[in-house]
Amino acid sequence: MAGRFAAVLAAYLGFALFGTAASAAAMCDVYPSGRTEFLCDCAATAAAAATDGSEPAAKAIWGEGPYRGDSDLCTAARHAGAVGDAGGRIRAVLRPGRSFYYPTEANGVTPGWWGRWGFSVDVYAADAPRDAIAPSQA
Repeated sequence: MAGRFAAVLAAYLGFALFGTAASAAAMCDVYPSGRTEFLCDCAATAAAAATDGSEPAAKAIWGEGPYRGDSDLCTAARHAGAVGDAGGRIRAVLRPGRSFYYPTEANGVTPGWWGRWGFSVDVYAADAPRDAIAPSQA
């Protein structure tokens, strides 16, 4: 029982336990409340749709990184260059809110602009070196 709990906890937190790979991360959507970091998977279709014009308004992002807290994580990951057409696993990190989110086109994705929002999110490839990821400041 304790071993199963540890394995489930390791998979939930997104790290390997005793040298074994962690289970698949959740599929990405928007940032979940109550977390300072979050691992999730972007499907190839979500990553490609971010640049081919088929994304509905619900898949929008605001800002250029950090992104407004309710931005679609896969679209933000494509914008940030953390995933390409094939999709992949990303790490999202909670950041403080900003007074303005500026839109700058990158990697074929054009975000929207927005004013003040309560929290922000940065996205990285899940395998990005830890020293390249600033700790959560929220």
